[in-house]
Amino acid sequence: MPDSTRPTHLARLLEQDSEALEYYTSLHPCVRGHMEEYAQEILSMEDLTRISNVLMSEELSDLGAIYQDNDL
Repeated sequence: MPDSTRPTHLARLLEQDSEALEYYTSLHPCVRGHMEEYAQEILSMEDLTRISNVLMSEELSDLGAIYQDNDL
């Protein structure tokens, strides 16, 4: 069982890398919210951008489904 008081890899990255922190804070809040699900997998800026791109794509896809008009 992981110790919830230990910082995640994402938290460590954001603490140590100002560029990663700036990028992370620029993300949409719903993407940042889902980032915690992957917090232990994010070891580098590359991981952060890769996972955020996947999450943004999923969010846009979900939004697109809302606006689809199948009656056309």
